[in-house]
Amino acid sequence: MLPSYQPKVAKSFSSTVCVNIPFVDGKFNRDDITEVRTAANASLFQVDWRLRYKFDANGLGLYILPITSEKTLSVTLCVSIEDTSIEKNFTHIAVPNSSYDYIGHMFNNDESPQQDIKLRCHIVFQVVTANTIAAGPLSLNVFEYFGDCQNKNTDAEIHVADKVIYIHRGYFCMISPVFHAMFNHDTEEKRTGIIRIKDMDFTTIQNAVNFCYGQPLKDATTSDVVNVQTFGDKYDIKMIAKVVGEWILAAVNPFNFCVIYNYAWASPNGTLKAKCEKYYFDNVAIIALTPEFCELEKKVQRTLIQSCRSFKK
Repeated sequence: MLPSYQPKVAKSFSSTVCVNIPFVDGKFNRDDITEVRTAANASLFQVDWRLRYKFDANGLGLYILPITSEKTLSVTLCVSIEDTSIEKNFTHIAVPNSSYDYIGHMFNNDESPQQDIKLRCHIVFQVVTANTIAAGPLSLNVFEYFGDCQNKNTDAEIHVADKVIYIHRGYFCMISPVFHAMFNHDTEEKRTGIIRIKDMDFTTIQNAVNFCYGQPLKDATTSDVVNVQTFGDKYDIKMIAKVVGEWILAAVNPFNFCVIYNYAWASPNGTLKAKCEKYYFDNVAIIALTPEFCELEKKVQRTLIQSCRSFKK
């Protein structure tokens, strides 16, 4: 791996805020609106932060201004719109006490909901104390180049309804014992080079295959990522389980919690399930009021609520 510069993080703190944005007379108010939220913890550090949203020619833009005595902050902002599939994750290095920094756009005008919306923001501040060089031996990261070869000299196909995804059977045999069995035993898949998948949608499989070839999951929602993990579970692809599993563990927030717990409840991943249950115990006041929590199956809700008995305040 070539040397890379990574921020050294000493302290972190999270905060959550919801903003109701009215839809009046067939449009949203295009004036700037500022929401002030204080995230204070004496044992860590204090940040007064302001979130500004603005409708412009490109849609709904988000801006942030942290106010703190710290010099540099790494900001991770997970934003979703309640009762929609719109969800975005933003990362940003902010210099506090200066001016509003542009974070990104939630949606463009063509995707804009035509109703009142509830903007749900979960933000994590991390204090960046120094830049350190993370150096290692020189090596080739093959995943940087796999994507360029993804559609060259393919010799197998995945069929999903009337759509086709082209793959290399040797590569998928190497990363998945399930694919290895299908392509090396006396099977129809070995004879035809075709795998038919009927229990997953095309987008999920395309995302998972692209990810296996080293392509990033751009603009993926939590549901998209969990679906890729489900593909990895089904075909026993260890690199999906490791990389995506670590992302899911780190990405839990009050507004994507139910999507993640639904997966954890049905999966053999005991670590993820236990972390979700502890997270629910610590954040029940927010999670229990989300529409996603109300829509959980009763048996899933019951397991989650009963798990609180094992924790103490």
